[in-house]
Amino acid sequence: MIEQCLKGCKILFLTWPFYQYPKAIKDMMVNMGADVRMYLSAPSNDFLKVRVLERLEGLKRRYFNRIIDEISDIEFDYILVINAAIFPEYFLRKLMSKHNKAIKILYSWDSIAVYPKALMLHKYFDRVYSFDYEDVKKYGYMIFLPLFCCDDLYDEATKVKIKYDLSFVGFGHTERYRFIKAIEKIADKEQWNTFFKLYLPSKIHYIRGKYIKKLFPDAKKNDFIYKPLPLEVIKEITSQTRIIIDMELSNQSGLTMRTIETHGMRKKLITTNPNIKEYDFYNENNILVVDRNNPVVNSDFVSNEYEILPDELYNKYSLSNWIKVIFQVNK
Repeated sequence: MIEQCLKGCKILFLTWPFYQYPKAIKDMMVNMGADVRMYLSAPSNDFLKVRVLERLEGLKRRYFNRIIDEISDIEFDYILVINAAIFPEYFLRKLMSKHNKAIKILYSWDSIAVYPKALMLHKYFDRVYSFDYEDVKKYGYMIFLPLFCCDDLYDEATKVKIKYDLSFVGFGHTERYRFIKAIEKIADKEQWNTFFKLYLPSKIHYIRGKYIKKLFPDAKKNDFIYKPLPLEVIKEITSQTRIIIDMELSNQSGLTMRTIETHGMRKKLITTNPNIKEYDFYNENNILVVDRNNPVVNSDFVSNEYEILPDELYNKYSLSNWIKVIFQVNK
């Protein structure tokens, strides 16, 4: 039973089109009693359509002005924005001035190193949360809040049988391609069952990366997939896996969504992020930190079973608790 801690609240939710997460956040706020209006940073989830929109200023302005017009008569209690840098400043400025009574909350899902222009947008918000602890230390007004795991993910994971020792599904940027290939080489030698899928938005990206920029000169066309796997397939693969592989961007220190979800699903993790050792759920039996350029995976880590942690360490990183912290309902 979800606690009705947001009952009667009107919330404007602005976010990016990132897999199932916007809907999951909205649905949880609604289940907690809130009246939620959600808008994405682009009118489409299609990668190429989003890229086209970014270059057509007229269409972009029309889209954001339509949002402002549609909500002009609504008096919101809260405005929650995820990743302000993906929204134009003229839009945020106009929006916040029209809804000056609302409490404005920002959650930064990316590091300042990734989106440095985000800093000049923080002035529009009453509270700024970040998943990146290094940013929180550097900018004293930020509040540290890691990402979340959907509350029902563990229950779903228990319904399937384990099929793979290791798996990874994700965007195939250069560092990640090399890293996964290195892990794959180890797995082949140890005869571990694996499922690795690296995604590129189109074959043009492959041609540019291999032949023009020479980012992965040894890669083959079938090393990548060019359509994202359906979310249900990704969830099924993850549920069927004993150990999840993770590699964060080299210029961020915060834990990825994959890391938090692996924790929530009670699965083991191999990651390149050493900062995970500072988190309260770190357990060396469950989490192996490896070098991103020269990963070493020992067979004992793969063969040992996951060690169950106290319940409060799972509840703390749930989506429902993340929303409670965002809106400070326990205060």
